[in-house]
Amino acid sequence: MPIVRRPGKPGLNYAVDDFTDPWKDAPYLILQHGFGRSGRFWYNWVPHLAGRFKVVRPDLRGLGGSTEDFDPEERFTIEDYVADVEAIIAELGRPVHYCGESFGGLLGLELTARRPGLVKSLTLVATPMRISPEAQKMMSLGYPTWQDALRTLGAKGWSEAMNGELRFPPDADRAMIAWFAAEMAKNATANLIAMSRAVPTADGDACLPEIKVPALGLYPKQGRSNDAALMETLKTGIPQIEIVEVACEYHAIQMLEPELLAGKVAAFVDGLETAAKTS
Repeated sequence: MPIVRRPGKPGLNYAVDDFTDPWKDAPYLILQHGFGRSGRFWYNWVPHLAGRFKVVRPDLRGLGGSTEDFDPEERFTIEDYVADVEAIIAELGRPVHYCGESFGGLLGLELTARRPGLVKSLTLVATPMRISPEAQKMMSLGYPTWQDALRTLGAKGWSEAMNGELRFPPDADRAMIAWFAAEMAKNATANLIAMSRAVPTADGDACLPEIKVPALGLYPKQGRSNDAALMETLKTGIPQIEIVEVACEYHAIQMLEPELLAGKVAAFVDGLETAAKTS
């Protein structure tokens, strides 16, 4: 897997899954993971997409195969993460279609607003507009702060606790849930703590007026992690957005409905590419 190396900045790992016909100039599609995860969490989308697009799965700084050559006590901001994804797109050499889940989608909003011209389309999967104080309290799991919860429970323990809150329904495959927590545990807890300080600096609401590209929203049905106010904010803020609500009220729809959601993304991107070629 290639690593983007930059003087004085963390190295960024990314995977490219490309089973497209070699004589065709297939578009790039970035699949960006959420908080504390890695590109591995998209494994079940790859078979549905990699024959039509050059699928790129980045690992955010300090996660997955990306390097840990930074001080986790350093204060990062959303701009640092935007610059990281920008560096990967620069390596690819052309604009991309971008699909992000949860914080990965919030990062996509920031990227699209701050770096116009790099993103051809934007897909949001179970993406909030911000990591609000209420959300941070929920992720604190009864500890004084989100950081205290991570520090006390560790990456795996925190993930296990969160898995029982909003992510998965009671009848979900227990082996899948265990894999999810074990995979998160491969990331150093200190790096998750550093990330937890940075993600609340993202502001999706402020980005919406700057989103000028076609957009797709894939969300769980209104309930545990989605509400009518969020849907109205998106429809008002991005008039060209198409929103699909999945018949599942849990947050981890990326894991729970991979074939359905990947199919929606494929149809969305294919439609845009076809329209661009015929215009």
